[in-house]
Amino acid sequence: MGVEIGRPCMKNATPALAAPGPACYLISMDDEFARRAAARRATWTGGVARSFEELEAADISFWAQATPADKLSAMWQLLIDAWVIEGKHGSPPGFQGSVVGIGRFER
Repeated sequence: MGVEIGRPCMKNATPALAAPGPACYLISMDDEFARRAAARRATWTGGVARSFEELEAADISFWAQATPADKLSAMWQLLIDAWVIEGKHGSPPGFQGSVVGIGRFER
């Protein structure tokens, strides 16, 4: 199944508001889209923040539970977004130096 595109169909609309002609939007999901949507619904979480304080607490909790790879991925996406917003002047962004590991010094 796919998406068939036509004129919007408004049930119970007055004749002045209804689109002329018999075509309507018939929207259906293909199997791949339905599978991805089901996976999102199974794994995404959310809630309602009733104040800025609740929202900030949820934000801090989210990032405290995020893996280092998730944090790096989010940072990289923000860096690319900023580059695109600025008009992509110059070369694509990159790290300013070598990525190194830091270990504990033991005597």
